[in-house]
Amino acid sequence: MAITISYSLACRCAKSSAQNGFTYFGLQDYGRCFSDPHASTSYSRHGNSSHCFNQYFYSCDDNAYGQCVGKNQQVNYIYKIMDGMQDV
Repeated sequence: MAITISYSLACRCAKSSAQNGFTYFGLQDYGRCFSDPHASTSYSRHGNSSHCFNQYFYSCDDNAYGQCVGKNQQVNYIYKIMDGMQDV
């Protein structure tokens, strides 16, 4: 069940972000979606974080299957919307 919830959240956030013309979005605070027109240049402002987890509450592995979220309001797990994904 956690996989479905996490997956649908990332997909919904990607779709909404793409519809607004954004190329990056972040999931934070256990699943809140954020993006804006400047996300592509501002997302790395505070550097990397080790405070993100996957659907099993393990630390994120960027090379593994699944979605990740930031653990609190100060941490975003950032996604880039790739070309051709606007119709997610």
